[in-house]
Amino acid sequence: MSGNQKLWVKALFPERPSLFALFGGAVALFGDFASFLTDAVTPPALLALFGVTTAGAVFLCVRHARGVNAADSAAVKDVGNCFVCDAFRFSLCAAAIFALMMLVGGGKTATESVGEMLGLIKEDVEQISEDVGVIRESVDSITIIQNPKTDFESFNNAWIYQFVRRDSASAFDAIKKHYQNARPSKLDAAQLYFEAGRVTVSRDALIADMAALGRKNRDAGLLVIAGRNEPDMDKADALYEEARQIDPDMPFAYWDMQRTAQAPLVQGQGPAETAARLSAQKADIDTFLDKIDGRPAAEFFYLPQHQADFETIARQQSTSLAGNIASYERLLQNASDRETKLRAEKETPPPLEFEWRDNITKDLLQINKTFVAGAQRYAYRFNGGEWTESDRIPLYHEQPRQGVFELRWQDRQTGEWFGPFRYDYDAN
Repeated sequence: MSGNQKLWVKALFPERPSLFALFGGAVALFGDFASFLTDAVTPPALLALFGVTTAGAVFLCVRHARGVNAADSAAVKDVGNCFVCDAFRFSLCAAAIFALMMLVGGGKTATESVGEMLGLIKEDVEQISEDVGVIRESVDSITIIQNPKTDFESFNNAWIYQFVRRDSASAFDAIKKHYQNARPSKLDAAQLYFEAGRVTVSRDALIADMAALGRKNRDAGLLVIAGRNEPDMDKADALYEEARQIDPDMPFAYWDMQRTAQAPLVQGQGPAETAARLSAQKADIDTFLDKIDGRPAAEFFYLPQHQADFETIARQQSTSLAGNIASYERLLQNASDRETKLRAEKETPPPLEFEWRDNITKDLLQINKTFVAGAQRYAYRFNGGEWTESDRIPLYHEQPRQGVFELRWQDRQTGEWFGPFRYDYDAN
């Protein structure tokens, strides 16, 4: 190795490294941390900065070493202790350590990679915590409450047994405990009482039990549901009436859309009877609307979200019934108008024409158009004489040729007599 080469090596790598190398490592670590904290300081930019600084320091250091006399031992010894050489060692350490950290970090700094890993772990833990919270909330909604303190909690236990666990026996026991508080409950609780009990108890016995419990607790809801599921129309009406007496403001006691027992349709029922039946239904629905008057469903149900919008349905049905009733009333009015017109025609004297004819052996008083359509019998007389009744009007020469003729006729369908109708005639 030549003397100048030894000077360059001595300048670049002294026997005892200065503190500038340590400072360079510290700066590299600080830059690593800074690149983790902010996006403005990127690892490639820092590595380029350290590399350029190192290259510049090497150039200056080598140029400085060329100017030293290789024969002067003291000068050779001090060649590595100049400021330029310290700057080189500073930048070289920084570039080397930072490059090593980027190599470990796979293109990023080691600190940044570790930080991202820690961040991912934190995100995973938070996601797992959130999922556990969602699962807990879902499970809590179908968890049996061991010591229910409110009416809703005791009802909710029975509902979970019936609809989640499909355990009607436990549901029936739970809903009976719910009603042991002897306070009026809501309609979905009463319906649950019927549905759970129906599995093990006969319909008649269950309805009788619900009616007795409703009278004891003064609970109109129990009587409404008992009436809803009572197949006998008269018995159902009586239960609804009891419910109205207990709670006059209970809308469902006046009209219950889900009622099982409905008024039977009478075959051959005329428009008048049909209009009256529809009017009675509309009156019940209108009373329901008057009683409910926009009250929230939560007043009548523990779980209103499972119920229909009864008020809207009632308004729609009331409007539909009003249209049907108007149609039947028009039919009735048209029938009345036809009946009035027909009666007026029946009360109008039939048009008669009299003429005298020679009938071979005797003379005949002929009355044309005497057989009225729809007539069953006739009664007639001349000049105030006796009435003669027959199914036809045979008039011969014994009758006067002129005078007053009176006629009555009987309707074939109704049996009603119309007349007498008076005619002044002259057969000639």
